[in-house]
Parts: sequence; structure tokens; C-alpha cells
Amino acid sequence: MRGQCLSGSSLKVIAMVTMVIDHTACYFISDGWEYECMRGIGRIAFPIFAFLIAEGYRHTRRKWNYGRHLLIFAFISEIPWMLLHTDGSHNVLFTLLAGLCCIAILDKLENHKILPLLVVLVIALATSALNTDYGIQGVALVLIFYLFKDKPLLQLLFALPLFYDFHPLGILASFGLISLYNGERGFIKDSYSKFLFYAFYPSHLMAIWIILFYLF
Repeated sequence: MRGQCLSGSSLKVIAMVTMVIDHTACYFISDGWEYECMRGIGRIAFPIFAFLIAEGYRHTRRKWNYGRHLLIFAFISEIPWMLLHTDGSHNVLFTLLAGLCCIAILDKLENHKILPLLVVLVIALATSALNTDYGIQGVALVLIFYLFKDKPLLQLLFALPLFYDFHPLGILASFGLISLYNGERGFIKDSYSKFLFYAFYPSHLMAIWIILFYLF
């Protein structure tokens, strides 16, 4: 459609760049207008990642492999995450994986009424109990993108109350960018490119830890 100019790959790059901006502020800047501005820009990242999880589930033919890759890199990412965080929290890939599992349960058990809802609730509460990054709110956002496909106003209506204290302008900007999605995969197609995309998250966390440990 006219005006929809961003592929899935373009959204991934935007999400990665804004995530780095967010983490630069989080780990290297403590306060001030620069901090607030960069954290606001950084809030663009997570809704895009959540959207891409929902889209990825719809379009991938190898759903098991999709979840397995996410699980592997979630565990890999725990190493730099635990070096940076001593509060017992866990990295955001576990939250995205939980959202993916919830989508799969709703899809595979669509003929059941109560069971899938109970399982989804248990998974969502588990992310809160385990203190994964974005937690139950993140799982809910993945589900919102999946359940309200092609209904951007409903997506935004349900998402904003979840993230009202997460720099709402950044959240609005992320939805604006998602609205430009053209439904195409883009340039991240081959296995090597996909590997680099998954590896970016733990790699940039490790780079941040190395800089903090050796230079600060």
C-alpha cells in the first residue's frame, strides 16, 4: 500500500539501533535531558520486536525452529545479562519467547475455550515471577499484535495503558513506524543474516559489559 515503505528487515534494524541508544543511556548516563531523550528513543525498540514476533509466527513454516532459535539465544544472552544485572532478573528474549509460546498455544488449541487461556495466563505470570525484562506487559503486547492483526487503533488502545510510564512518546513513535510495515521480509533472508540478527543482542550486551569493566 502507498506509504507503507518499511520491510520486516528495516524494522529490525530500527529496533536494534534504538535498543542500543536505550542501553547506552541506561548503562552510561545516569540522568539529565540526554538520558531522558535517549531512553524515550529507546522505547521504540520493544514494541517493534514484539510486533516482529507475532509476524514471524504467522509467516514462518518452521515454527518449532523459530522458537528453538529464540530459546538458544535467550540462554546465551543470560551470560552478559547476568554480568550487567545482579538483581535476579532475566533478559528480554525470555519475554519474547513466552509471548511466542502463548501465540502458539492459542493457535494450536483454538477449538478449546478455557484451557488455552489458563495456560497463557500461567506463562504470562511466570515471566512476572521470574522477573524477565518487560515481563507480563511484554507478553501481553505480543498477544495484542497477534490477536488484533491489521487493527492498529485497537492495538494502540490496548497497548498504551500497559506502557503509560514507559516514555509514551517513544511507544507512539514505534506504532507509527509499525504502521509503515509493507508485509515484506526485506534483506534479512538467508540463514547467516538471521544468525547475525539473533546474535546482535547478546553481543552488544557483552560489548557494554567489556566497556564498563575495562574503561569505567
